[in-house]
Amino acid sequence: MPAHARFATLTLCMSLLTSPVYALEAISDAELGESTGEGIAILPENFSLVMADEDASYINIIPRGAPKTAGVSRADIYIRNLALTQNDATTTRASGTNIVSWGSGANPFLIVVKSESHPDYVNSAQSRAFLRIEAPSYCLSGALTAECSAADTGDALSAYNLRLGASVDLLLKSNTQTQGYGSSVGNAVTGATGIGLQAIWNGLSLNGTKVDIFQTPSNSSTGANGGDPSYNSTLGLRALVRLNTDATKANNGLRLSTALDSGYNGTTNRLFNANEGIRIQDLDINLPLGIPHYQSLVFGKADASGNFYLELTRLPNDSDAYNAAYIDYSGTAASIAAKTCSSTSCGTAAVPATHGTISMGATTFTSPAGAVVNVGTSKIDGLFIQHLKLTTTGL
Repeated sequence: MPAHARFATLTLCMSLLTSPVYALEAISDAELGESTGEGIAILPENFSLVMADEDASYINIIPRGAPKTAGVSRADIYIRNLALTQNDATTTRASGTNIVSWGSGANPFLIVVKSESHPDYVNSAQSRAFLRIEAPSYCLSGALTAECSAADTGDALSAYNLRLGASVDLLLKSNTQTQGYGSSVGNAVTGATGIGLQAIWNGLSLNGTKVDIFQTPSNSSTGANGGDPSYNSTLGLRALVRLNTDATKANNGLRLSTALDSGYNGTTNRLFNANEGIRIQDLDINLPLGIPHYQSLVFGKADASGNFYLELTRLPNDSDAYNAAYIDYSGTAASIAAKTCSSTSCGTAAVPATHGTISMGATTFTSPAGAVVNVGTSKIDGLFIQHLKLTTTGL
């Protein structure tokens, strides 16, 4: 190494060693709420997620139960062929090509800390910080929203034409059998032991799906109309689920099919009929879950046995909560639309949408022989969930 290069390297090392070092310090929730920033942008390019080996690659969900005992059965779930790729217009398998660009530089995935001010159970207005994870917004020409500075063009349009697929096996097995899917570990699949489900969604887009993570308020049970104290100071989730289908391309929509005891690939991989199944074209799901401070998705432990619950908490008996949540259908068309989430618009920071829509276009059932039955279309407008609780048992 030349002398001048050695000197430059030594100088750089000395400057690093003598530079001041600052430790990370914890900040309060209030200080965090006053923080501002653009967050972390993520832009996947040439991206795909594929379980390539159909027999050896799977996710196994096993119930926790009694020790292995002869004569006792258990139900295992195997998720196989999971794939998130670019849509390639086929409907009979769960893999495809790389996503060219999932968003754009101006419209990426975003991880950011934000703060909003809303009433809680006692006070008229409180600032609360939350962590937001947000998918690229719906930025198409003619349907621009406040989140879009410009319409997506070029490679970014591939974000509106994705493909999600998976195969799921639900198997009834002896409790003494070794865990695993293949016959090599004593779990050969036979027609009498389960059912398979295949789901493929072509033309899928996430269109600004958001998940907010925060700590719930600590005063849900202290106000005049207090709620459940188990809601206090726990993990809260608020979500805006937007799963839409690009209806302009061939074969787009959701296809569901089942398989029982017919063909297998070797001994383990269940084969599905390429014709049979239910097809739902132009499927759009736009659903707000949770309202700031008052209502959130909460995970909790149900009992000492290991059971857990997932709850969309109750909307409290509070006028501020009612005004924030419900729609006054005697109001103007604009005020009603502001709180209703659709495939092209879904509220603003000032007026979050609280009611969702689920719509299904032409829905058909095709038999294994190829006979097609049209079962029509359907749509739900103004969908609002006031309270929902799911609890596991027997784990």
